[in-house]
Amino acid sequence: YAAAVKHPFLHQAGDGTLDHSRLGLWLSQARIYAAPAHPRSIGSLIGALIPYSAAHAIGSPKEKLNQRILDILCSR
Repeated sequence: YAAAVKHPFLHQAGDGTLDHSRLGLWLSQARIYAAPAHPRSIGSLIGALIPYSAAHAIGSPKEKLNQRILDILCSR
């Protein structure tokens, strides 16, 4: 369990440094095994990675990062 939750993939996903192609590959593989739950899993990722805050004004650096994350998650 400890090795799974400390995996570099998770750390990179959490801090926003995960390569776009690597995330895309992971999502495409995950979809094969979890097709019925895929929309829910993407929703959970969006909720975890893009927390809503009224302080993130449109066009702000944080909002631009949130938009990039959303684009990556929804592009496959």
